[in-house]
Parts: sequence; structure tokens; C-alpha cells
Amino acid sequence: MLDKIMGTCKYHQDQPATWQCKKCNHFYGDCCVPIPSDSSRKIKCTLCTEPLTYLGGTYSAEPFWKKTNDFFVYPFQSNALVFLGIITLIQTGVFFIFGDVTSLSGLILFIAAMIVVGGIQINYFFTVINYIAEGEMEAPPPAIAFSMEGISLLFKQIALIVIAVICGIAAFKTSIVIGIIVSTLLYLFIPASIMILAREHSLGEAMNPGRIIEIIKGMGWHYLLLFVFLYILTMGPNIATEMILKFVNEFFVIPIDAFFSAYFHCVSVAILGYCIYQYQVAFGFVSEQDETKALNEADYDIKLALCESEIFMKEGRREKAGEVIRNAINKHQKNLELNRRYHHYLKTFGQNELLTRHSLHFVNLLLEHNMDREAAQVYMTCKEKQVILTFKVAETCHRLGAALVNSHRYKEAILLLKNLHKLFPQYRGIPDAYFIMAKAFSEGLHQDEQAMKLLAFIIQKYPNAMVTKEAKDYQNVIQNMKK
Repeated sequence: MLDKIMGTCKYHQDQPATWQCKKCNHFYGDCCVPIPSDSSRKIKCTLCTEPLTYLGGTYSAEPFWKKTNDFFVYPFQSNALVFLGIITLIQTGVFFIFGDVTSLSGLILFIAAMIVVGGIQINYFFTVINYIAEGEMEAPPPAIAFSMEGISLLFKQIALIVIAVICGIAAFKTSIVIGIIVSTLLYLFIPASIMILAREHSLGEAMNPGRIIEIIKGMGWHYLLLFVFLYILTMGPNIATEMILKFVNEFFVIPIDAFFSAYFHCVSVAILGYCIYQYQVAFGFVSEQDETKALNEADYDIKLALCESEIFMKEGRREKAGEVIRNAINKHQKNLELNRRYHHYLKTFGQNELLTRHSLHFVNLLLEHNMDREAAQVYMTCKEKQVILTFKVAETCHRLGAALVNSHRYKEAILLLKNLHKLFPQYRGIPDAYFIMAKAFSEGLHQDEQAMKLLAFIIQKYPNAMVTKEAKDYQNVIQNMKK
């Protein structure tokens, strides 16, 4: 099936899959699976009630090449920018203090200082990778970079490079052709190794050819695109520094180069982190659920009923769909979406007795929300289904009649407003209602005689009503048109 091949929701093919039922082997999108705020409440398959498996951003993540702008902007977030400033100052200070040393002890101090700087950078940049891999696009705080774990990761990264160089040299000693092939593969493996090391902190896994090939296979040809992106970014610091130095003194070459080096590294690791997020199945993990999508109990019940009823309808289980919506409405009678869904269900399957009872409730609910036009549409649907709605409140007839006139349903408006003074003699809005009916006769049905009778009735019976003056003016307009 298409949902199994493309990773899309079974019931909405334009929506990415974020959940899977292992038993049914069905994929669901967020559109079909609401999230409760109560984390102890299990999220289950609508069809078999087995717990669903969360897929994270596996299918919902936007391709990394479409988010290029976000990656270049990422280092300008306040946290990242502060870190870039700190690392630029530290690196500049190290070069100014130890850069010109000639003694062995000075060289050792310089190397030690650079190891510390490298540890700080790798600690922060690997944290960036893991933040984004979990779907968190906010840069981590700078303080997170200053821990001893960064030194450990740096040595693992250095060991990875040393081992790769040794393998390359050994391959070239065998033959030039083998050396070129091995060196090319090692170079190609670098992004995957970095992602594995950042994610798992394991040198063994980062060196494992099987694990690396598994990642590349999981990403497909997109891995080559990632490699090209990263290769281009390695040229960024030199190009940017050369451009800036055309306008500033060479004295600033070290801080400028340090800043752009850190900046482009930050862009690169942001891309790597997002690739882990996008292809998380290949990396064997699932990012955490977005807590902002969690709904309170009432909203969850309503959304769940709407989703389940739609699924049951599409599965051909219409009785179950109706039952789900009915149960939800009994609990949330004032919810518009539930009532809309139930009205559509009843009119589609011709249950006129239930349609009559529910439509009376639904029309009043719509009027409560000042949705008079939609209330008129519900009324007309019932008329078309030969369902007679009898309202016990004069204002309901009045407002519906006005909405019907505005929708050019003049005959239906007149039938609804007719004899209102007999049915509800105490209703104060009768003059206004009858003025609406008079206009419906004149402008809608072109029956000026009927309109004149109504206008005369208003003027005679309700001389003090606010609309009476309008009725007199309208009466004069009709008379003048006849001349």
C-alpha cells in the first residue's frame, strides 16, 4: 500500500506518518492521532486498540536541503553567538600568547592549550548535533561546552583521524589503485562517523564499517548531497576571511579566521544534527514527542472522537463512526466541530428522526455563536431532506428568517416568519421580523401587494416601534415605483 511505501498517513496521503501500528501495519499522521497531556494515557490504534509506535520525524521532517537558510542562521542565535564570541577570544588569546614560542616547553603549552580549545569546541558542537537530532532547533547554552567530556570526545575524534590516515597509508603501500579507493571511501565515511560519534560517544561504533554503511544506506543518495554540502562548507572560512581582510588590517586575521572557522563548523554540525533527526530510523532511535501538541482532557476527547469517526467512516464502519460521535456529543454538547460532524453523518445516511432532534439543538448552538448563516444552511439541509424543524423560541425564527433572506432563500424565510404574531404574541421583535418578511416579498419574490399588507400591519399594530419609520419609508418607495 502507498502509506507503507511512502511513509504517509493511511487516511491522508498528503500527511507524513508519525505513528505506526505494528499489528495492523498501518501508518497514521498527527492528523489522526491526538496527543493527551496525561503521559500515562496510552496512544492506541483506532482499529485494533493496540499501542502505537511513535516514528518521530522519520517521515515528517522537511528535507535538509530545503532548510539551508535555517542552518546558516542557526549560529546567530544568542546562545550560539555568545559561544562563537567566547571561542574566538580564547583561540585568539592562545595564538597571541603561545603562537611565537620557540622552546619545547612553549610548544607543549601551545599544544595543550589548543587541545583544551578543541575540547571546548567539540563538546559544544556535538551537543548542537544531539539537540537538533532530538528536534530542538534552539542552540544550547555556552556553559555546556566547558566540561571534561569534551576532551575525551576530542581524543576520540583525533584517534578516528589517525586510524583513518594509517589505513590510507597502508592501502597505498599495497597499491596506488587500492590506496585511492580506500582513501576516497575513508573521506566519504567522515560525516557518518562524526554523526555516530556525536550520538553514541563510541569510538568503536564510529569506526565500524558495517555501522557506517548502514547509515549511508539509510540516507541513500541524500548522503552524497550531504557530503557535497559539507565539502563546500570547509572552504567557507578561507573565502570569508579573505573577503573581510580586503577591508580590515591584517592584524585582525587571527580573530577573523577563528570566528569564521567556528561559524562554519557550527553550520556543518547543525546540518549533521538535522540529518540524524531526518533519518533517525537509520540511526536506530526516535526523537521525543512534541509536548506542545499535547491537548487537555476535553480537547483530547473531542479531537479523538473526530479522528476515530473519520477513520471508521473511511473503513466502511459507519455505525461505529456514528456511535463514537454520539458518545462524544453526549459529553461535549456545546462543541461545534462534533456537532458539525454528527449533522453531516445524519444527513448523509438519512436518519431523519435523529436528524430532526439533533438539528434543533445544532441550530440553536450555531445561533449562540452568532453563526446565523451556517444555522440557515442547516435549516435548508433539513428542508431538502423533508425534515420539518419546529422552533419554540420566536427569536430563533426571527434570526433564521433574516439569515435565509441574506442567503436569497426568500420563500423559506417567509414560511418561517409567517404568523409569528399569532405563535408568539409577546415577542417584541415581531415588527422587525415582519419588516424582513416584507422585503423578502418585495425584493425577492416581487410580490409588492403582500409586502404592502405587511408594512401596513406594522404601521397599524406597532406605531411606536423603531422600525415603523423604515416601514413607512419603504411603503413610499414601493408606491413611487408603481407610478
